[in-house]
Amino acid sequence: MESNYLILHRVNRRTQSSKDPNRRPQSPNYQLSSPRVIVMYYVYVIKSEKDKRIYTGYTSDLKRRISEHNSGKVESTKNRKPLVLIYYEGCLSQKDALKREKYLKTAYGKRYVKNRLKQYFIDD
Repeated sequence: MESNYLILHRVNRRTQSSKDPNRRPQSPNYQLSSPRVIVMYYVYVIKSEKDKRIYTGYTSDLKRRISEHNSGKVESTKNRKPLVLIYYEGCLSQKDALKREKYLKTAYGKRYVKNRLKQYFIDD
């Protein structure tokens, strides 16, 4: 099962003392610190197969959220099923994802998505 968590390890390198110029160089010694779990937030655009309109949102669990949209659990899209994911972006913070979602809902943001997915809309 895939996870929406990214585990980062910080690598610390022990440096040799530079005080003794005659000291023979040693191979680098690496240590892993304890892992940090970072939650990814996704800004997504879905398209209704029924009325061909798009919907933009954000979530920390993309698969679950798309499933909720298609099962009718989301008020704003329950009458527009089926819905297809056509675009998403990943963000490291909820604040950034929310700002990006708000931008993509503006006229400039909608134009950005349509230009980004120009071939998709031509073939559709």
